[in-house]
Amino acid sequence: MALAVVLFYTTRIYKVRRILLIVASYIFYGAWNPPYLLLLAGTTLLDFSVAKRMDSVNSAAARRFLLILSITFNLALLGSFKYGEFLISNLNLVMSELGLSGFEYRSGGIILPLGLSFYTFQSIGYVVDVYRRHIKAETNILDYALFVSFFPQLVAGPILRAAEFIPQIKALAHHRVVGLEQAAFLLVLGLFQKTVMADNIAPLVDAVFKAPASYGSADAALAVYGFAFQIYFDFAGYSNMAIGLAMLFGFRIPENFNNPYAAIGLRDFWTRWHISLSQWLRDYLYISLGGNRNGSGRTARNLMITMLLGGLWHGASWTFVLWGGIHGLYLIAERRLVALADRLGLRRPLGPAARLVLIILTFHAVCFAWIFFRAQNGLDQAFLVLHRLVVPTGTSVSPLLQDRAIYVYLGGLYLATLWSFHALRLRAIEAMWLRGLLAGGMLALTVLGAGAGNAFIYFQF
Repeated sequence: MALAVVLFYTTRIYKVRRILLIVASYIFYGAWNPPYLLLLAGTTLLDFSVAKRMDSVNSAAARRFLLILSITFNLALLGSFKYGEFLISNLNLVMSELGLSGFEYRSGGIILPLGLSFYTFQSIGYVVDVYRRHIKAETNILDYALFVSFFPQLVAGPILRAAEFIPQIKALAHHRVVGLEQAAFLLVLGLFQKTVMADNIAPLVDAVFKAPASYGSADAALAVYGFAFQIYFDFAGYSNMAIGLAMLFGFRIPENFNNPYAAIGLRDFWTRWHISLSQWLRDYLYISLGGNRNGSGRTARNLMITMLLGGLWHGASWTFVLWGGIHGLYLIAERRLVALADRLGLRRPLGPAARLVLIILTFHAVCFAWIFFRAQNGLDQAFLVLHRLVVPTGTSVSPLLQDRAIYVYLGGLYLATLWSFHALRLRAIEAMWLRGLLAGGMLALTVLGAGAGNAFIYFQF
């Protein structure tokens, strides 16, 4: 990273800077598994060619064919690598239930390429925007290649929009660091969130979810809250580092988290959590299905389909689908409650106490759904955790978990601080000296108290 930044600022020649960033991005991605560079390059070349051809024809049928071609290719690629094992295992289960176990399929152990879901959605979004004539097709393959492969956000987002990012590529010759102090703060904040908070909470969550029957109710509650904090710190940490690193090269990429655990309601939560994915699902799936244009019944259907597929996007497991379905039910119920309140004339401005109650209720609804998201070993694991929460079996934290429990408590303190900022309408800390002091403290804690260095959770998606 440091070498790429130094080399980038040794020249102001647009073409040289562009090649440097593309090479750095491909080296970064290829260092994990070089053959998978062919997938990245293949997606780039196909969608660049399809969009360019789409812009040159006026036939609606031809444009639709090209759109279907692009989406089919991208989803087939994503499906083969991400859902191949899932489909094979479920097909084998059906065959076994039908007494046809002798016809079971065998897979060769498919390895999911890093970032496949992210850059696939990013490229599909570009082609759809060209199809809808929201943007013109890019005519320079290297500009488009950098848009798809930009390494700070390549493997875990945020998901970029061509209309916002490609014009920044065109201005590469004039790029300077966009706020060095802010970029450095985001890099330190992200590193702290990941290594100190998420990685130190992870062992506690892993222990309880691995063997929930071995722990009591207090441990289960701690693990559920712990996972809510772990996944937030893990993914927000990556996003902050991606945004900070992009700023070092003069790019502005969108915010991906906006105090999601201070949300008032589930719709508000999805405008704050993984914002780039939420907006992608809204613009390219929910609206394409019809959105809320055809009555409450179809709106509910469209919401549910969107959230089910959003859950499936996260992983090839029925627990992810169920997690998406739970959020679909939340959004449908919330929409109907709001509509009922409007009809009865019951909607009123919320006071501080009501806002706090709704924040707490929203947070716990999200935590309930996280149980299914985290239950990687299936529904039995999720139901065991739920059983521990519902049926009291212990009121104190296990001694085996006490050394990690402090990080969950700190996560709660962090959450309470965000709630306070939200309730009091306070702005983020902007004084340079205070940000510097906080950055210094976080950096010291990162050096002294970093966890085991687990991979980012969203790398597996």
